[in-house]
Amino acid sequence: MHDRLAFVHTRQPAMLTRAEGRRWVNREEDPERLCAEYLRSRVPVKLSVIFVSTYVSNSRNEGPRCIEPIGRTTEIDVEV
Repeated sequence: MHDRLAFVHTRQPAMLTRAEGRRWVNREEDPERLCAEYLRSRVPVKLSVIFVSTYVSNSRNEGPRCIEPIGRTTEIDVEV
């Protein structure tokens, strides 16, 4: 988990830029090299974190309330 994302969740998905995504699905790339490059804790793109209520945590709930912001947006810059 990247320390700048720890407040969001204890797990972090692999985050790829568009170019990295194209490399990831390219069968000619070396899978071991790609894993070493991309499957680590990092922030390769600028992120906007928008907090929503726990209403979204129930899979039976649907509609606009699931994405209604409840706080201010937090920006997380690309790591250099």
